[in-house]
Amino acid sequence: MFNLRGRTVLTLFLTAILTLLALLYHMLSTYPPSPVAQAHRSFLNPRTGLPTPPTLSKSPQVPIFKGHKIVHLDLKGAPPVLEYYKYLLQLFRSLGATGILLEYEDTFPYSGELENITSLNAYPPKAIEKIQQLAEENDLIVIPLIQTFGHLEFVLKLEGFKVLREVSRYPQVVCPTNPKTLPMIEVMVDQ
Repeated sequence: MFNLRGRTVLTLFLTAILTLLALLYHMLSTYPPSPVAQAHRSFLNPRTGLPTPPTLSKSPQVPIFKGHKIVHLDLKGAPPVLEYYKYLLQLFRSLGATGILLEYEDTFPYSGELENITSLNAYPPKAIEKIQQLAEENDLIVIPLIQTFGHLEFVLKLEGFKVLREVSRYPQVVCPTNPKTLPMIEVMVDQ
């Protein structure tokens, strides 16, 4: 009949076995429907067979998430203008947020010995107070994120702070054993 040898026979044999396994799996997975399979199928659109996103309940008795819902605002690079916060914080509150995590980095108005780490587009102190006031008006807690060990490029890239680097070539991480590191971090946190 057919003069097949070696790998060809093996390939045909494996293809037939895999096809039979696929058919068997399909038959067993569709009958009888298990409760787990039924629950899984309830998320599928009956028309397309694709997953549909769950609808969000507005009922206060059935919260989707428990605890605080915090929005992280990374302000480095291009911080929003102050007027935008009025709308932004109202939006966060209307979406169910309970707080904001503000990652200022060099947009914070540092003063004193840290004045030179502040960028040219940093917020003035009055703007920081206004952001906090707007957050309070929208019942949002404010959590300032202050980098204390890593992600300190905005500080360690400057000439006066290079001595605080863990590795002199890389400005990401402070050296925790340098006696000047902790006082610098404490000044940042205090401000």
